[in-house]
Amino acid sequence: MSDVGVFRDDTLEFVYADLASSFLDPDTDDTLRAIRIMGLPSNGSLELDGTPVALFDDITAEQINSLVYIPSPGYSGSDSYDIRVKDGWHWSNNMSSVSITVYDWALGVEESIFEFEVYPNPTSDFVQISSEKEIASFRVLDVRGREIIPPSQEKQIDLSSLEDGTYFAEVLIVGVASVSKVIKK
Repeated sequence: MSDVGVFRDDTLEFVYADLASSFLDPDTDDTLRAIRIMGLPSNGSLELDGTPVALFDDITAEQINSLVYIPSPGYSGSDSYDIRVKDGWHWSNNMSSVSITVYDWALGVEESIFEFEVYPNPTSDFVQISSEKEIASFRVLDVRGREIIPPSQEKQIDLSSLEDGTYFAEVLIVGVASVSKVIKK
């Protein structure tokens, strides 16, 4: 249903739009009204206003912005939890999975599995990517780990349409990803 990301040892605060954007209902005037937790994350926990979330807890649309995922200390990798959704009338028959990627780097810290350079940094428009190794693809993530610019094989990426702020450049070579912080001014 949804695919979101968080940095290792950080928390992920859900936003209604994270779940509602994937909500599909044959009745076009129906919107996401609630979710029911049907499966908990294996490598972290969910909290609602600081209280642990349990199986079969119902969370209203208004409460979704208070839902937080906390990865297990030091964990990085994939995690997920299962939900059913309510459109105001009925609960869905099928479960949906909310996929979470816990990145192996902490917010504001550059850790690189292989060396590459992103320049100029900070930038107001384009950044260049260079590496001694052949780059398979490059994408840009926001501070929540959401993909802002999809994977590309280009070595120059246009950031001019992005709002000023902090982003992350993820570079992939032969199945191995490495990340660097990029500042857009």
